[in-house]
Amino acid sequence: MKRLPLLIFFLLCSTVYSWSDGYPVKYPAVSVVSEVRTYNWKSGQGWFENQTTKIIIENYNEEGKIVSEELYHSENILMEKTVYSYEENTVKKITTNHENIIIRTATITYEINTITEIVLRPDGTQLFKYISTINNEGQITELKHLNGENDLLFLKKYTYTDRGDVERINLYNPDGSQAVLIDIEYDSFDEKGNWLVRSEYYTYSDVWGRPRDIVYRTIEY
Repeated sequence: MKRLPLLIFFLLCSTVYSWSDGYPVKYPAVSVVSEVRTYNWKSGQGWFENQTTKIIIENYNEEGKIVSEELYHSENILMEKTVYSYEENTVKKITTNHENIIIRTATITYEINTITEIVLRPDGTQLFKYISTINNEGQITELKHLNGENDLLFLKKYTYTDRGDVERINLYNPDGSQAVLIDIEYDSFDEKGNWLVRSEYYTYSDVWGRPRDIVYRTIEY
């Protein structure tokens, strides 16, 4: 079996592959709880943190591999749960809804500097495909989001801080025009080097630097 580069192996084992810019940890953890809050605008007050919109709970095994991810609504109502399994260079995911009914499955594979995730509907037809390009440091630099017919829906390009955290995401339309620019700032880190608070700012059309989300994490090692 071809040996995976260490950082790629780490990505396959411990990164949260929600492909919605999830919040992977750099140092193996037992569990991670992420609380996502939105920003709202009020005249005379400006932008302020508003209600919690979702809570993400990630659970890891003794090898540092993520084994499950739960997504909750702001009222702590379970929306969906994803269970992970591992087979050599492949990661498989099964996602169920609050009634424990399968709503999609996915298979993630690695080849050279590319990671591909194919997401299927319950009937086995393709829902989405994600193709990510990985640099020599094991970081995702580009992600293509394709539909069931393999048509490009959008393209994301990532840049990183010196610490290795994502600091900017450029999102492009299929025609190559820029749709959204996302800047990310980190306000707090723990002793392991994992961030605890991060904020996202969106720039699009005639809007510049609009505060979008702020995420608070609690990490158990």
